[in-house]
Amino acid sequence: MQLSKITAVRVQQVRGQYVSARAILQNLASRGIRAGASSSPVWADAQRSAWHTAWPLLRAAEVEFIDGGGQLHTITVRDCDVRFLRDGRLEKVLQHLNHILSARSGDAASSQTLKEIQSMLHTSLDQRFDRLTLVDTEVVVPHTTTKDLTASDVSDKGHTFLDLARRGMSFPDICFLTAQGQSLSPEAREAAALQALCDLEQLSGRRFADPEDPLLVAVRAAMPNYIPGIMPTFLNVGITEALMPALIGRYGEHAAYRMAVNGWGYILEAIAPERYATVEPDVHPKMDTSTAQRAAEQLALLIKECDPRLISDPAYQLLFFIAGAYNFYEANSDMLATFSAGIPESPTVILQRMICTVKKGSRSGLLYSRNPITGRGFLFEYDEEIFGDEIMTGIKTARQSWPFTDPEEIKDLSPGIYHFLPTLRQMEKDRGSPVMVECHDDGIFTLFQVNVAELTGPAMLTAAMSLLQEGTISPEQVLRLVKPYHIRQIEGPAIDRDSLESLSVFCRAASLLPRSAVSGRVYFSFEAARTARERGERVILAKPEFQPADAALMEKVDGILCGAAAALHVTTSCRNRGIPGLVNLERAGITIDPVAKVIRQQAAACEILEGDMVTISSRRHELLLGEAHFIPARLLRHMRGEEVDFSGPAEQQRFEQLARDYRELQRLMRAAKYKTLGSAGSATRYGELSRKPDEARELVNACFEANAGNFVEALFNASTGEHLVNGIAFRQLTTDNQVRLLKAALTKSAREGRVGIDAGSFVIGSFSYSQRETPVAFWEGFTPLEVAMLINEWIHHERYSYWLSFYGDRKPRLAIQHIKENGVGNMVVHDGTANGLLPLKLSSVDLRAVRAQRPAGQHRQFTQIIDLLLRPYSAFFDFGNSWSLKKLQDLCSSAGIPVPKPEDI
Repeated sequence: MQLSKITAVRVQQVRGQYVSARAILQNLASRGIRAGASSSPVWADAQRSAWHTAWPLLRAAEVEFIDGGGQLHTITVRDCDVRFLRDGRLEKVLQHLNHILSARSGDAASSQTLKEIQSMLHTSLDQRFDRLTLVDTEVVVPHTTTKDLTASDVSDKGHTFLDLARRGMSFPDICFLTAQGQSLSPEAREAAALQALCDLEQLSGRRFADPEDPLLVAVRAAMPNYIPGIMPTFLNVGITEALMPALIGRYGEHAAYRMAVNGWGYILEAIAPERYATVEPDVHPKMDTSTAQRAAEQLALLIKECDPRLISDPAYQLLFFIAGAYNFYEANSDMLATFSAGIPESPTVILQRMICTVKKGSRSGLLYSRNPITGRGFLFEYDEEIFGDEIMTGIKTARQSWPFTDPEEIKDLSPGIYHFLPTLRQMEKDRGSPVMVECHDDGIFTLFQVNVAELTGPAMLTAAMSLLQEGTISPEQVLRLVKPYHIRQIEGPAIDRDSLESLSVFCRAASLLPRSAVSGRVYFSFEAARTARERGERVILAKPEFQPADAALMEKVDGILCGAAAALHVTTSCRNRGIPGLVNLERAGITIDPVAKVIRQQAAACEILEGDMVTISSRRHELLLGEAHFIPARLLRHMRGEEVDFSGPAEQQRFEQLARDYRELQRLMRAAKYKTLGSAGSATRYGELSRKPDEARELVNACFEANAGNFVEALFNASTGEHLVNGIAFRQLTTDNQVRLLKAALTKSAREGRVGIDAGSFVIGSFSYSQRETPVAFWEGFTPLEVAMLINEWIHHERYSYWLSFYGDRKPRLAIQHIKENGVGNMVVHDGTANGLLPLKLSSVDLRAVRAQRPAGQHRQFTQIIDLLLRPYSAFFDFGNSWSLKKLQDLCSSAGIPVPKPEDI
């Protein structure tokens, strides 16, 4: 593409990732875009080095445009250009884009124009941020900190944010009140909170009560363990009546009143829930502007009657919510302790700059790196002009679901999502699992949270096997991802079709899981359900609505019925545990009355009472009266070769792939049975595999691939009597796996300075001394230093073998004692000494480079052995003797290399 010949006539898309104004300023400064010598520095050198990185997770923004000839082009642009390219005034956008195109083609005038524009932007941002004096203490921590903090310090959520920040991801600014804040007095806690607010003001370049452009805050509580849906979140904190004109001026009337209703709704619900109930019917995501204004005015009036400062003093309001977060923890500490194995943990309070997500055309939701139902492709669950918490808590009932496999499918719907997908895949690789991102997209992708995605059993199996085949995760990680409850979902029984036809349909509703079913008795409270479970019953819990906190109790039930849309965390929990459920029963004319303990059909005289037996069929989206009979899962029947009905070729193909994945999972699970090379060797030598050589080889390699880390650790903890079983298993490994195991062991040896007896009682050295066990390809898998380390270990093992023979095989303790007191000593070196190392000599390894290495704990005869190998081949083989020459020819033939000449070295 020759930019000099391009003039943009229409902009199709501007897409990118969120970059804070502070980061834009830093990038301008780093490129020398200065308004003049008077510009004040924004960061100290230490802060600059901590905050300004190569940003590997942040992709450059892109502009897609049409030129005069109707051709489509895409170019990357700088973060400082994005705000001009999203100006809204088309003539200004085209003018700026054409300056970029002209400047890149060498036009000096356009280059100068862009520099002037960037200089003015730099001056504006410089004045906005001035000089930063951030507080960074044990209690108050900005996300720009350079301290090494753990999840116990800043919560699981906070630790993720710190990691993302240091790896280049940009998100709305954050400041933490660490777990240390829990032990402070209320007065000290308030002081720390105001310090955190001051940090957030400086990071964002906004002021909390600014009458022109106020900072709004999201307050979140989080724990060291990831607990979905439990801890409280308060959005739009800091809105007062006096600030409404500024919000209207910035976001427009509709968005401003929606934000006020959201923020003030939290206040009234906390201080007077009975009064909030009078307003709540009018509070919904699709309210029009006049409805939102009336609701805001009513909320303000009711709050004033209770505590006027909460509607007039933004700092007082912030402290109110922070206290509410700590009060929630203190009131629920026993429940929260169940998520940390009974160990008391303290909460972190997270203050984050609010981003307006209710502007026209914006979308908020959840982006999955793997579809949670199928395990393939992506899934974007979202709605327009909505607050994120409305999706997360189930307030929003008309959530959109957009599954896709080709990124082009989402490009027009959500350009920001399309732009972010490569980063999403990288996050998946970094975490070694499918991920779920809470986000906002209005063309620019904004990240709010990142969590490990929770998928259905079949979906997790599919995703894990796909990640394994892509090389993203190891077999060990597959077994960590596919948990027992996933297996239960995969193997769970299905309703017998004849039995299903005999039951009466009570209603149809939205299903949480595909092709799952359960029969059980209906109960209307967790207490009643738990008691019934203790009696051995299968229970179906029915509630008008579920709250996010109910997710923690889902394991106590076998199915759910929900009148409204279940909170996302409840939905996720049901999917994760394989619990069938029907939601939105109200839309089907069904009323769930927990007081009267009855489920009623509004259009008929049919009722379900507590204790009645019902059946949920997710496949049919039906609630049926009575108990069904069940047959084994379709997948298992399909794997046994039984006839199974499929809805079409696509489903049959899916089942066949799922069956292959499941067989591989079973193989990995069996492989995980042996955690060490020694245990696998014992099974091969003495146990269940002793008479099954082919199966033994397959299983030992699978064991290693599933437990590579354990195998390495076990080598270093081997005792003197374990050489035989370790050697047996080592010989079962493929050459690639032998190399992989030893490379990892050598890395550990170098890192910890362990050699010989301290590195697994000479076991490592025993792996590299016979022609049969060390083919040419084996040696070519190592660097010269690694080869030197292996030769050194071999020498130490040879000397250990000598002393073991000297004292007798039944007295290894005496041999070890001698070595510890006197060292291993020297060996007698002759031409035959190198016989076991001849494959090394035949390999492409540079022996002179090996000789130049100095491995830790180097034996005094190390160079003597290498010098022996550097002699010509005539020193080792009699080329005039057919028997001797055949040994060399066989070695070369097995390695696929030509036979060397006698004088070759």
